[in-house]
Amino acid sequence: MKSIKPLLMAFVAAVLVTGFFWWLLWLRLLGPFGYSLPEGMQYQQHSYQLFVYGTLRNRWLRWVIIGQDVAVTADGLPGFQKQGLTVVANQAAVTSGLRLEVSARQLQRLDRYERLGQRYCRFKVSLLSGESAWVYQRMTEETAACQLN
Repeated sequence: MKSIKPLLMAFVAAVLVTGFFWWLLWLRLLGPFGYSLPEGMQYQQHSYQLFVYGTLRNRWLRWVIIGQDVAVTADGLPGFQKQGLTVVANQAAVTSGLRLEVSARQLQRLDRYERLGQRYCRFKVSLLSGESAWVYQRMTEETAACQLN
């Protein structure tokens, strides 16, 4: 019986540490603290097309952020090349990714995750399929005044 007690305590400690980690992750990425959407941000349409090329291609991550599955279609972004955490203009390149159809509330949650106006800008692009969609691009000094609506 004495040998089970240390294992149980180790298990409880692991659960507590893991829970604390997930709480911090939620607080930083999805929680209401430390970030507000840019002033004057409008979500007037019923649905939006959004092209994703990085971590948002992961279904489970999208589910954690949005709270449900969304319609997904494979697509490509011509004239841009994925470079680290962003896409940069390159006329010869095509970035593969997914086109999501999201509601205004879901786009607002994704904007919060991407820290729109602080870490990323969002702008309209034409995709290989001919559809137009929003895409996030990491902010730099050149893109500091990004389009937000």
